[in-house]
Amino acid sequence: MQNDQNKRWWPLGLIAVSLAVWGGVLGLGAYWAPVGVAAGADFRKFLVLASTTGGFLLFWAFALMLGARHTRKKQQKRDARKDQTSTS
Repeated sequence: MQNDQNKRWWPLGLIAVSLAVWGGVLGLGAYWAPVGVAAGADFRKFLVLASTTGGFLLFWAFALMLGARHTRKKQQKRDARKDQTSTS
């Protein structure tokens, strides 16, 4: 069963890491991007992109956690009902 869980979470972890790297690249691009006439390296632009990407990843992880918990509870109820009918 542990191997099945690893197979299930591996793609999700890969997507999360890819999104974090993508957010970092966007943040660095915004940090080094020229603004107006003079090129400016404003660290606040990087912080905005990093925080929004991080917030998105946290929200996504929370939604996945809630979904997994809901599925687990649903399966436990199904198993309890199955046990109840098999003992009767």
